[in-house]
Amino acid sequence: VDVAIKGMLIAAYKKGISRGTKPLGEIDVYNSSSTSKSSISNRKLIDLSQIIHKEFPINEIIWLPSYDVTKSFAVYRLRAFFSHYLVALIVDTLLRIFKRTPMLLKIHIKIHNAVMALGYFTTKEWTFNNDKFLALNNVVPPADKESFDFSFDGLEPIDYFRIAAMGGRKYLLNEDLSTIPNAKKKIERLKLLSGVIKWTFYTGVAYYVYGYISSVALFS
Repeated sequence: VDVAIKGMLIAAYKKGISRGTKPLGEIDVYNSSSTSKSSISNRKLIDLSQIIHKEFPINEIIWLPSYDVTKSFAVYRLRAFFSHYLVALIVDTLLRIFKRTPMLLKIHIKIHNAVMALGYFTTKEWTFNNDKFLALNNVVPPADKESFDFSFDGLEPIDYFRIAAMGGRKYLLNEDLSTIPNAKKKIERLKLLSGVIKWTFYTGVAYYVYGYISSVALFS
């Protein structure tokens, strides 16, 4: 967002200083994109998010985050049902029992709608020519370089996401950075609980299958 805003300001500045030097009605178009300088794939984005979550976990998290990628829309819908909607329905039911306001299912529906709206764009590779946009850096006076320069040179995605995570945690979620150690301990407890639930489930399934096979063998 900062890059786009800086680009808009510099473009307006360039338009102002070049007034009268271009034909009337000629419009400049700038693609505020990092395609040619600092592109990032969805796979890389997921990998970075895993790193960031380990460094800056959230205090109010109710379960472990999981990351999965599939090319099948049917598989996505199936996983979304069991991992999102079913869990949200259970949590909202518990909230109603304890006379709290249910909210998780509504949130997941909004997330799903956003995913569907952006899916066409996020699942395809796009190439934008942003040479004209990057050239705006050459218009910035030397005295204003520190404030308005938006060069992508030397930009490390992991550093950007660390800053974004710290800011989001502190200013959007109102969670002080000093609470990170406690949040990490909570993550470890959730990992243990997750392991217990999984092994209990798998053991139950194995026990049921074994019992079913044994009963069939007994009466055959």
